[in-house]
Amino acid sequence: MLFFVFCSSDEEMIWEARDSISKGNTAEAMRLYEIILKKIQPI
Repeated sequence: MLFFVFCSSDEEMIWEARDSISKGNTAEAMRLYEIILKKIQPI
């Protein structure tokens, strides 16, 4: 169940990043993508 919560949160961040790109805010989108990638990288 906890894994699902993290997935849902990441999915929301992806949509926020896409929304930022559509508004021309690529810096914010890249910041969000970087956060997501850091979460999924193996330790």
